[in-house]
Amino acid sequence: TPGVIDVHGVQLRWLGHSLRAEARISVDTNTSLVDAHHLSHQVEHDLVHGVRRLTSATIHAEPLDPEATAAHELVAHHH
Repeated sequence: TPGVIDVHGVQLRWLGHSLRAEARISVDTNTSLVDAHHLSHQVEHDLVHGVRRLTSATIHAEPLDPEATAAHELVAHHH
């Protein structure tokens, strides 16, 4: 989903015959609270429509750690 920099803490659980997901996403530190909220909902929507039997997803948006940004850029340059 555009705007998501990283995804971590992904958990999937069966509830009867359906799946439930929970994850944390990293967003740019300049992202407003409103935009981060909308982005979380967009990720939930994309997951539920993209993963078979997934009926709900809870997404927590967090500002990206500046140290993680440096590491991410380092990795990106090697690709």
